[in-house]
Amino acid sequence: MSNSNSSSILLIVLVAFISFFLLSPSYFFWELIFFDEYPEFIRYKLWPSGLNIFDIFLIFSALFYAVTRVRVQVKAITGYSAVVFISTFSIFMLALNSYDVFIFHDGMVFVLRCLLYIWFLTFFLKKYDPNVLLKILVFCCVALSVVSAIALTLGYESNTPGRMNYMGMGTNGTADFAIISIGLLLYMKHKGNINSSYFYLALLIILLFLPFAGSRRSIVYVVLLFSVYWTVKGRFLYYSTISLFTLSCVSLVLYYEYPHLLEDVSLAVRVLETIDSINAGSLNDGRDEMYISALQVLSDYPLGIGLSDWAIQNEMGKIHVGSHMHNLFLQTYAKFGVFTVVLLYFLLHMLIKKNDPILKITYIIILISMLSGYGYWNQKTLFIHMAFLVILYKASYENFIPSSGLPFKNRRRPYCQ
Repeated sequence: MSNSNSSSILLIVLVAFISFFLLSPSYFFWELIFFDEYPEFIRYKLWPSGLNIFDIFLIFSALFYAVTRVRVQVKAITGYSAVVFISTFSIFMLALNSYDVFIFHDGMVFVLRCLLYIWFLTFFLKKYDPNVLLKILVFCCVALSVVSAIALTLGYESNTPGRMNYMGMGTNGTADFAIISIGLLLYMKHKGNINSSYFYLALLIILLFLPFAGSRRSIVYVVLLFSVYWTVKGRFLYYSTISLFTLSCVSLVLYYEYPHLLEDVSLAVRVLETIDSINAGSLNDGRDEMYISALQVLSDYPLGIGLSDWAIQNEMGKIHVGSHMHNLFLQTYAKFGVFTVVLLYFLLHMLIKKNDPILKITYIIILISMLSGYGYWNQKTLFIHMAFLVILYKASYENFIPSSGLPFKNRRRPYCQ
């Protein structure tokens, strides 16, 4: 078999894996699993504790690649070694804080997935045009929007009453995926290589579904994305004026003439509830208590708790509600202690690195979103965020440009400039 045929078959397998992974219902994550066991006191079983079929596929793929391709870059070895060292330290801290590491094993599963995702994504982007990954992520977001909209019409409800999600991703994770996909669409449109029909159709489907996720902050994120895009295109005043006028007219008509329609849109309901709460002087969604509890836990464990979200959940439950800390940086410090500075260095380095403004504002939005949430217990959210970070990293250092291939315009451009 020729190298070109082998490469094409491998690409099909990789794309099929990503699509199947992101589009799979909860059954594949909750039922088809191995080594599944929870501590008895866990109140919120946010995600299965064992390895599922996707983990097994990635493990065997990584082992196969390691056996057939011995050559590994020094930078990769250094990075993986650092992750293993920091994780070992965090496991030691967990044991030091009187937690059985064989029962509180969720952190080890988390780190394993992080390493497997990094390996998979870097392998994918090293072997193929990075824009294939952009296309498949956007396609999956559009497909999930359509499927979720159909499920909504059939009476389906997510775990959060009145709000929809992308096949088990959680409502905030769903909103983040939609925002990332909009950012990727605008980035490809800015580069001029996406078919206009596909761009507007995909954008319309995602924007129509997004309000049903009920994420209030998504309104601000969408405005930020389009503001940067219009500024880059040099048409900010023109497009912003038209959009604001159109949106105001539609909102007023719906509010005064068809208020019953807004009752079925969770975002509208939550916005109206927020306005009422502000008028009543009692705006509180429960995060204040979460942060107070989180700071109390960190004051009790100044060096961190250790590599387990379950252990953190247990400590949070002793003070208030047994849940995660609803903040990526607080949660990361509780897990990795002083080594959180490594994460902060990487995130800030990516922030100040010269990059496309649309990708950069999407990245800033992710960071802001993680200040009031923590979605990495969710396997799909973890993969999507890592995929975007790898795309951002590749764009920073290799300055890739969307190339040919449907639904993109058939125009060949170099991978690197």
